[in-house]
Amino acid sequence: MTAAFVDGLADGVADAVAGGADLLLTAFAPSPFSLTVGEAHGVPVLGTYLTPAFATREFPLPGPAGGGDLGPEGNLAAGQERLRSAELSARAGADHGASR
Repeated sequence: MTAAFVDGLADGVADAVAGGADLLLTAFAPSPFSLTVGEAHGVPVLGTYLTPAFATREFPLPGPAGGGDLGPEGNLAAGQERLRSAELSARAGADHGASR
């Protein structure tokens, strides 16, 4: 993404909420902006993603790191492993921060 695109995306999200939104629907790419702006204005945010962000039986892991379709059981197992890994990383970071 270019800086101009990101700036335009952020401005668009802010303008949408400033216009008096009751609810902010967001796709995956602008979700960090949407969550920040929604929280700042007290507007609930709902993700409307076109594909799952994590593997399910029917969808393999998204993105280049996901590889390919591992079949229903393999897709689900890969998604669960990714979540476990992320949880362990978050815990390690929190433990490291608490020990400082």
